[in-house]
Amino acid sequence: MGIDIGPIEITDGIIFQIDAANSRSYAGTGLTAFGLISGLGGTLVNGPTYSSNNQGYFVFDGTNDYFQFTLPALTNWSFSFWIYNHTLTNLDEKQLLSTYTDPTGLSMINFKYNIWNGLSNLSNASIAQSTWNNIVFINNGFSNSAIYIDGILDKSFNTGNQIYSGPAQLMAINGTQRNTQANLGSFIAYNRVLSATEVLQNYNATKGRYR
Repeated sequence: MGIDIGPIEITDGIIFQIDAANSRSYAGTGLTAFGLISGLGGTLVNGPTYSSNNQGYFVFDGTNDYFQFTLPALTNWSFSFWIYNHTLTNLDEKQLLSTYTDPTGLSMINFKYNIWNGLSNLSNASIAQSTWNNIVFINNGFSNSAIYIDGILDKSFNTGNQIYSGPAQLMAINGTQRNTQANLGSFIAYNRVLSATEVLQNYNATKGRYR
């Protein structure tokens, strides 16, 4: 009789992945977080710290911390975050991801998650604070995008945009603006659109670490 190991994360299409719980990605000290795909990694800038709780996560102070890396050009993509948000206000936009020349950005504003692709596309659900959530943003060319929260589709939009090849940042825009105070367990970038079934599979495969 085989052993049921439960659901596993979808790996098809991953182009970048960091995970504070995986020692191949981060050893617990230092400024470099190594990507789990092709060794591509990035830099922890201005002192994000590390906690071993929940098997490991990065702590961003909301003042000047961010993570610097590089993305290729993409028209179809999915970005997955395991994030623990601290206190948010209704006044300031806080960044989750910013990209080269800012054609597309992922942020939080008015207590909602936001896909910026020339205009704001806000989630239905309000952002949960002081709890872990899996947030997945997807984009299908120039015609469709969507936000998933904890494995469930929250809202879809009939707009989309591309990612330009070049520098990208997590938890800030241009390094010194919209810095987010949050804990980040993992981040995965795919070069394709995940299906609803795949988003849910990823959530089920990893939720035990955060619950």
